[in-house]
Amino acid sequence: MIKRMYIENKIEVDNKLIDVKTEINIDKEVDIFEFYLSKLLNIKEITTKTEGLNYTTEEGFNLEFRSECQKIIVDIPKDIDSITVYYNGKVEGWHNDIKDDIVTLNFYSAWYPMFKSIEDEKAEKVVTLLGLEEFRVLKGERNQDKWIYKSQDLDCNIIAVKDWDILSSNINGLNLRVYSSTEKDKKHANYIINSFRNVIEFYTSKFQAKEVSKSNFNILINSSVKSGGYCREGLIVLSKLPENDDAMIDHFIGHEAAHLWAIGADINTWEDWLNETFAECMALTFIKEVYGEEKYDEYMEGIRERAQKYPQIKTRDGKRPEGVHAAGTYLFHELKVKFGEEVFIEIIKLFIKLDKKTTEKLLNSVRENINEEITIYIERGISE
Repeated sequence: MIKRMYIENKIEVDNKLIDVKTEINIDKEVDIFEFYLSKLLNIKEITTKTEGLNYTTEEGFNLEFRSECQKIIVDIPKDIDSITVYYNGKVEGWHNDIKDDIVTLNFYSAWYPMFKSIEDEKAEKVVTLLGLEEFRVLKGERNQDKWIYKSQDLDCNIIAVKDWDILSSNINGLNLRVYSSTEKDKKHANYIINSFRNVIEFYTSKFQAKEVSKSNFNILINSSVKSGGYCREGLIVLSKLPENDDAMIDHFIGHEAAHLWAIGADINTWEDWLNETFAECMALTFIKEVYGEEKYDEYMEGIRERAQKYPQIKTRDGKRPEGVHAAGTYLFHELKVKFGEEVFIEIIKLFIKLDKKTTEKLLNSVRENINEEITIYIERGISE
């Protein structure tokens, strides 16, 4: 239903505020149009090209991953193919902040219109950023005093840095840049480049994963965030890194880099177990290769404990399960013990090759390319 969004975002760094105008292009006629925004944002008005529109808001919506939202319901006149929403306020969410040296705005704060449909959330977003003249916007293009950012990803992920250190390297034609701001993180940057190179080479060799297609790739170390990272096309964002623990950094890089291939399943439902399970399985296979069986077992023990605490994979209501990172990973660890390493690796290869990432598609592929016994084993593990 959503063709495109044109977003103009004036960022007031000193006041930690955003002032936004978003034009939403709609590709079919509707009477009622609904979208979601962070509850912290104040809607000033909603208009067509010629007149104001009536709308109502409802509070208390918790979309997966995102800060609490309000739902906006707009009455749409006939023959209207676009509406414009004006709003402002503060942002709040994981890996979201406005500081003197870094601005991070993304999916998790619901700073731009959100939709229930994954297809709508992947609609093209063309963003004009104002107020960041002294910043560098990752994956953005400068146009005089403005920055232009475009995305057809699930996430409209704005990262702007000011006076950060940039370490560059070329990895088999891939231009890699690592961004850091603290002295500790600057020391980590060289290690991260080598880790990323080793992980990518391992994945493309071991799992026959296609090489990273983007010519430019960014890794940002944001130490102001205590834990967790994420991967987007051409980008990995890391949180605070540990001191003197290369294996933990390699695991961190390994998991996030694996999401370059372990991606595509619906993140808003139980199907997200596919994304997280295969990313973790790939990362732990790398850890085992580099650090040996003992280190692998150490990580797996922690996963076993979490899987016992949150054993559910397929939920009755279809929602994303609490143990999405652990239960599936431990299921495949047990599968590897029972049926062997070769079967385990083959299943990862089959998942990577799927044109559409769903559990049903995976099971069909395992049934066709391996055997029925393995398929039944996975089906039982998912449902128990």
